[in-house]
Amino acid sequence: MRPRALLLSSALAALPVGTLFVGCSLGLDESKLGVVPGTDASVLPPVDGAPASDTGVPEVAAPDAPGVDAGPGCRVDGDCIAPNACFTARCDVARRACVYDLCKQTAVCTRAACDTSTHTCGAPAPVSYHPSTFKITTGGIGCGGSAARCTAATSSFLFVSTTNGAFAYSVADPGNTSPAPIPITGVPFQPAHVTASGGRVYFTGGLVGAKLQMAWVDVPTSPLAAGLAAHTVLVATSLAAITSVFPAPAGVFVEQADAPKLLPTGRLEAPLSDNATLDTYPNVGAVSGATAVAASGDRLVLYRWTQQGQAFGELFALTPGAATVNAKAGAETNLSADMGPVWGTPAVARFAQGGDGALVWGVPGIEIAAPPIGTRSARVAWVLADQNAQAPSGAAHVDLEAYAPGTVGIGQAVVGPLAWVDSTTVLALAQAPADLSQTSVQVVQKGAGGLVVVPSRRVVLPAVADTLAAVSANGYAFVVAADAPDSATVYVFAPACP
Repeated sequence: MRPRALLLSSALAALPVGTLFVGCSLGLDESKLGVVPGTDASVLPPVDGAPASDTGVPEVAAPDAPGVDAGPGCRVDGDCIAPNACFTARCDVARRACVYDLCKQTAVCTRAACDTSTHTCGAPAPVSYHPSTFKITTGGIGCGGSAARCTAATSSFLFVSTTNGAFAYSVADPGNTSPAPIPITGVPFQPAHVTASGGRVYFTGGLVGAKLQMAWVDVPTSPLAAGLAAHTVLVATSLAAITSVFPAPAGVFVEQADAPKLLPTGRLEAPLSDNATLDTYPNVGAVSGATAVAASGDRLVLYRWTQQGQAFGELFALTPGAATVNAKAGAETNLSADMGPVWGTPAVARFAQGGDGALVWGVPGIEIAAPPIGTRSARVAWVLADQNAQAPSGAAHVDLEAYAPGTVGIGQAVVGPLAWVDSTTVLALAQAPADLSQTSVQVVQKGAGGLVVVPSRRVVLPAVADTLAAVSANGYAFVVAADAPDSATVYVFAPACP
């Protein structure tokens, strides 16, 4: 394998000198938050080709594949040396690469700037719940205009595929209102899905003959990425279409909603060789009408909703060993006794998959027993606690918003996208009752007593909830609005902050 320098690739370049940069704390794993492009190159570790003696940082390389013990590379934090007092050095053991955190803070909801003349961190400043908004001006949202399918976040970067190509944005500083777009080269097709999984982001395209277009990029370990280069391959497949792509414990699950073939599913993990083969397997026992909505560890989550008069089926099933010959759907669990009457067609139900295998479900709560019949609430349930949960449950649920009787009809998608933030927190969106063309953004937390909507964490956005995307990384959440043909808007949230 070709060794790579600790800053990942020769595409990294120094940027302008003299800008102040911010390190933040959300009381979470902010050590993974990088810095914002533009830092004084003289205070940063070397890029590929620069001698290590320039900054005193050892030339530590990472293997091509994360987790592979091959070639030189750091093994413990002590192998990495910070160039000055603004930085904290650590070893990303999975990738055997040194990572440098800028002005890392220990106090919750604080940020600090690096003075590039003295190479010291300034006084801490507070971070608010909604610290900033910025525009994407490199093009409109791709994926047919679906922000939900064309947006991903991981580490300290937001990834967006636009009509003019794919771009990354450093989002380590929540107060930055104009992060520079980082172009991603090497994606010669228009992606239909953008999916973050671990330290990689996958771009899944369409089919060319019997081959799937697939590209991926490794997430930078350095904040100085001025450009990123993706790897692109064609993958042989028997699938006739790609319906869904879900993060997997390693790589991504790729699924086709072909009911007669039992929702065939395969798994892809980079690095991939050109003309590799995607092996797919049926979900044996999948009930007719079920759709794949998420993954929980190595399990595929299947869902279907039924109605017979006032009797509802809110049905979840788990398929252990997804994308293997052992994939077999378990018995369905009906959550109607927990949730009450909800209108749960796939067109209006929303799902968020957690990094720990959690599953959060959003659905309209309805009134059908007495007039006026209609939608009464935007309801959210924490269906699976994590990948070890044995059965789905709707017992932990809460209403985000309540709608006056007769104001919202049945079948309206009042719940917007959901972003799993951590094992107890989700950013949840819903139509604002005062103006259904606007969206309220709130924080839901899970505790011993169930779910609660956190007070003083509500912001109303001038956008329709059903057209937005919501993603999260390292304690931050990002709501992306495809609000113009040639641009988009990103709303930044720090759910832990007041």
